[in-house]
Amino acid sequence: MNDLEKKAYKCCLMWVKVCQKMFPKERYSKLRQAGDPRKSYLFKCCYTLVSDTTKKLADNEYKLYIYAQCDILRNIKDGNIHANIDPNCLIGCKAWARWKVWEKKYEKSKEFSGAERDIRKETSAVIRDLNKTKDFLLDIFKTTPTAEDLKKASENRVILKWVHYHKITPYFVLLCPHIDNNQNWGMDLTIYQKDITQEVEAWYKENFE
Repeated sequence: MNDLEKKAYKCCLMWVKVCQKMFPKERYSKLRQAGDPRKSYLFKCCYTLVSDTTKKLADNEYKLYIYAQCDILRNIKDGNIHANIDPNCLIGCKAWARWKVWEKKYEKSKEFSGAERDIRKETSAVIRDLNKTKDFLLDIFKTTPTAEDLKKASENRVILKWVHYHKITPYFVLLCPHIDNNQNWGMDLTIYQKDITQEVEAWYKENFE
């Protein structure tokens, strides 16, 4: 198997494990018991998934993504009959839209509960969030915001609103020296601290100079 196929195979195993726990009495797609697993329907769906989302999802986000899709399926049922538990639910524009809605609710529940997240976010994903924050700030201020702009936004608690509405990432709040981290954010920012690596700090200094 090449790297993409290995990644797809891991997603297949994640799918089976999630379905075993979530739908113990239901039928769902599995890998071929004999022969090349790449010929199974499940593998083909997972291969399409990783091909389409390699630049969108970090490696350690796939388990949560698969769980999210199954969680949504679990809540769609007619009487005691669940929606068709098919790995095709993992791919396509509708699947991505479902994921973004689910992810937002998941992150919000974690933030406001102050609970520890199950997985550590990869550096590439943290940088992606910071890049989105940069684009948002440039759009809002119509130019690169100054230290004074950010201090004012922090004092007026506008920054707090932007964080809660997922316009800027908590990583930016932790990294920016012009934002007061002592105010009541309504969430535990320390759970994000462990994701800030030296590479993330270097990227911040280069892009938020």
